[in-house]
Order: sequence, then C-alpha cells, then structure tokens
Amino acid sequence: MKDEFDDIGGHISKENDNYTVKDNYVGENLLLSSTHLFPGKQTAGHKHLLQDEIFFFTQGSGEIYLRHSDEGQGEQEELYEVNAQDIVTVQAGVFHRVHNKGKTKLKYLRVMNRPQDEIRK
Repeated sequence: MKDEFDDIGGHISKENDNYTVKDNYVGENLLLSSTHLFPGKQTAGHKHLLQDEIFFFTQGSGEIYLRHSDEGQGEQEELYEVNAQDIVTVQAGVFHRVHNKGKTKLKYLRVMNRPQDEIRK
C-alpha cells in the first residue's frame, strides 16, 4: 500500500471543532491514523492500555504532553515541543495530549498496533 501524508485512505473516525482524524487499518495488526489539529486547539488526551504508538509530525508546530507512572515514585510529566519531521514514541499506558500552538494546522500521522478487541481471529 502506498499513500500520501494528506490522504492515507481509510475513513474519518472523528471530526469536530478541534480536529479531523482518519483511520486506515493495515493488515491484521496495524492502524495508520492521520490527524489535522486546528490552530489553538488540543486533543482531549487519553491513554491506550495495550497499544504502543508512534507520532510522525508532518506540518505545523505544537507540543505533546506525556504523563506516566515513575516506578513507584508517583507520576512523571514530560512536555515536548514538536514541529514537522519530529517523531515521538508513546508506550502503552502513557497518557498523552497534543496541542497546536501555531497559526496553521498541526498535522501528524500515528502508527499503532490495532486494539486487541478489533483483531480478527
């Protein structure tokens, strides 16, 4: 399969005043997702208990906030500025939220393993 950054195929899975998300399932085990996050907006933030995730930022500027357990010492928070060509990895169980700090759309791709309850048997 070959796709372009702006059109990964698949379907729109979420669309609101903050962003548009398209998902495309790849084979049996992967999900390729694109997000166009509008200026000044942020994602709601969430975590995936069983999914690792890789973010590939392709356009715009913003930040990604991460919060995770710190091996019995409470929680650790991290905030990274992101721009086009940046890559951020997020392990399963880590809360994450993306904020567009720029004046144009913040665009990024995500690759993750497909949710276990959606893997075809």
